[in-house]
Amino acid sequence: MLEEAARNESALLARAMLAFLAYVVIGVFFPLAEHRAQALRWLPWVSLAACPLMHVFMLHGNGSHEA
Repeated sequence: MLEEAARNESALLARAMLAFLAYVVIGVFFPLAEHRAQALRWLPWVSLAACPLMHVFMLHGNGSHEA
């Protein structure tokens, strides 16, 4: 009985995650489709901004470079 409840809960969580991802994909796709020229204009700057952010969050700043 307990295992069945756990399976039902995990199936519900998987469906909820799938629905959330679908909403995120739709929420990103339509604004980009409508405003493609403006979005592509910012793409190089976003990639440049990603470099220091990845350094801070993935390497936890300077000092120890052990991931």
